[in-house]
Amino acid sequence: MFVHFAIGTIGSLLIFLLFSRISGEQSFSFPSVVILIGFFCSTMAHFLSPFATPVILILYAITSFNELRQYRAALNAMRQKNEQGQRDQQPISTDNNNYTGRIGK
Repeated sequence: MFVHFAIGTIGSLLIFLLFSRISGEQSFSFPSVVILIGFFCSTMAHFLSPFATPVILILYAITSFNELRQYRAALNAMRQKNEQGQRDQQPISTDNNNYTGRIGK
């Protein structure tokens, strides 16, 4: 049972660190989900099947991947919105150096 707790904890920590690194996080708080997943892995391995540990880790990896996709989509949408807002807020040029004062030059 302790083996599945250790595998679940270390595996989920590695998954957490991998997706945190990919998403570009510089700092984060203690990932309490790591301990929770380790507990679930040991409990499910004891009561259900030893194969529950890799299944739980795979589900956590899929969830983390989906969260990364959503984060990137939101980041791209925010960048596009900011770019659009900057284009809309640019002042209109009042430079009249090209004006000759004549119609038809």
